[in-house]
Amino acid sequence: MACDNAICVWIWEHYTLIIRLWGILTVVATWAIGIDQCSSLKPWVGAYLVFVAVVLTFLEGAFLIGSCLDKCCNLNSCCGKFWSGLKWFDNWKRGVLYILLSVAVYIVPGIAYIAGTLIMSLGILYCVYTVYESTVAEIEAQRKEYQSLENI
Repeated sequence: MACDNAICVWIWEHYTLIIRLWGILTVVATWAIGIDQCSSLKPWVGAYLVFVAVVLTFLEGAFLIGSCLDKCCNLNSCCGKFWSGLKWFDNWKRGVLYILLSVAVYIVPGIAYIAGTLIMSLGILYCVYTVYESTVAEIEAQRKEYQSLENI
């Protein structure tokens, strides 16, 4: 990235960690607000948020067991096919899903807005991460090409 500011450089160096921590915060907040809303006057909002919390927990928790599944699951097994499908559903695809899931929360005003904002911001972070990864890959390709030309 073309970023000379020290804070900007630090953010891009630790972007994966930032997304993981924001994801954990979002999961915890969505569970808490969803359970709280189940006992309020709007239990359908709570039920929806609990559903979203289950999806978030599954998708955000997948990185914890990812390295084990990469080594243990045969690609032709049911586990391997499921895991490769889950790995395909990453970055911008996950970001779009999170943004779509957050939209329904804004229908009824209330504390659920907090969960909706967290989910939407996590989706935006994933979409930005896709741009970041493609930029880094492009820079690495240019660097390798330059080194190969230098060796000639």
